[in-house]
Amino acid sequence: MEDATKDVDWKFMEMTSKIWESDGTVIFFFISVLVLHIFLWLNDRARLKNEFEYDMKEAGARLQKEIEDTQNNLEARGLTFSGEAVRQLGKYSAFALPDTPEAKTSAIPLQQPLEDGTFIKGEVVERYEDYIENRTKKYKFDRKRSTYLVLLTLSGFILYTLFNLR
Repeated sequence: MEDATKDVDWKFMEMTSKIWESDGTVIFFFISVLVLHIFLWLNDRARLKNEFEYDMKEAGARLQKEIEDTQNNLEARGLTFSGEAVRQLGKYSAFALPDTPEAKTSAIPLQQPLEDGTFIKGEVVERYEDYIENRTKKYKFDRKRSTYLVLLTLSGFILYTLFNLR
C-alpha cells in the first residue's frame, strides 16, 4: 500500500514539475483561465443580484396594482365592507385595524382579529409573500449553482492540464 502511494506521489510531482519547467506558456495559460473564470463568476453573481433586485421592485409594484384593482373591483360590486374584501385584501381592505389612526378618528368599522390575535393577511398579500419566498430561494440556489459550476469547470481544467502533461 505504501509503495502505491509513493508511485502516485511521484507521478504527481513529476507532472507538476513539468508545469514549472515548461517555457511559461502553461503557467500563463493556467493563470489566464483562472482569471477568466473568476471574472465570469463575479459577473454572473452581479447579474443574478441585479435580476433579483429588479424582480423584487417589480413584485412590489405588481402588489400595489393588484391591491388597487381588487379594491376597485370590490367597490364596483358593492363589497367594500364585506367578508370577501377582508378575505382578499386583509389589512388593505376598507376595514380599519385596531390601534391605527383611522380606527381612532373615523367611523370605519374595525377588522376583527382571529383567535390568536392576528389579522387576516389577505389572498393578494399571501400570493405576494409566496412569490417573494420562492424568488428568494431561486436566487440563493442560482448563486450556489454559479459557484459550483465555476469550481467544477476549474477543477476539470486543472485535472485535464495535469494529466495531459505526461
